[in-house]
Amino acid sequence: MANGPVRVLEIGGHSAGYCGRLFVRAGAEVVRIESPEAVPSWASDVATNTYLHAGKRRINTQDVRLVGELADKADVVICEASCADQVNCWDFDSFLTPIKVAITPFGRTGPKRNWRATPHVLLAMGGYTHLMGDADQAPLSLPGHYLEFQTGALAYTVASACLYARPHSDTKDVDIGMLETVMALSQFTVVRWHCTGDVRSRHGSDFWFISPSDLFRCADGWVYLTIVPGFWDPFVVFLQRPELAIDPRFRTNDDRKYNRRDVCNAFERPY
Repeated sequence: MANGPVRVLEIGGHSAGYCGRLFVRAGAEVVRIESPEAVPSWASDVATNTYLHAGKRRINTQDVRLVGELADKADVVICEASCADQVNCWDFDSFLTPIKVAITPFGRTGPKRNWRATPHVLLAMGGYTHLMGDADQAPLSLPGHYLEFQTGALAYTVASACLYARPHSDTKDVDIGMLETVMALSQFTVVRWHCTGDVRSRHGSDFWFISPSDLFRCADGWVYLTIVPGFWDPFVVFLQRPELAIDPRFRTNDDRKYNRRDVCNAFERPY
């Protein structure tokens, strides 16, 4: 900003927290409104706070008037809530902030705007759990805060784009539904369906349409490898197995897919 660092007001859980973290790293001044309820985390509170909230000014208040005053002085507001009505409880639409970003499970409009959902539910609705796990077992979900952090990164990107466009644009209201984030991240699924008619399914640790892509045993445990076609030749040279580059079973990615068990057997030894 011409008159100093960007001022950001952050309200919400891990998505807003990660967005604020990115702003801090970019040199912004971030004020965080603490949530009155504990937000479940995969790590300890100390680890989570250190990772997400270092460098922020943190205020423990639920005073809507005070939050509105802080919002009116900010360049960006990031407000994450459990549903559309929770966003409205902050009097969000009355904020005079030039750039306002709302994050909810299903967005602020539409029939599901007040539906509540955990990240695991959203991953399932977006098709992610259809792809994870072994084919003959129950589907799995992603650990950690993958969806929340991806949504926070999207919010940061959009808000930064709006900042970049100023002063040649009007006030920007951005509405992010976390389910939309899930769908936007399904690039392999969408592209393969539209381009080749393939419907992806669960194959355990094997990425399936790229070979090799699996867990391989090594001397001190296991290593996961995904070798895209252009890296096959350098990969086998790196492993000091150049003969595999000219093996007719492994000449192309399609050959390696067809002979994927032979690929695995070729690497299934300690190094």
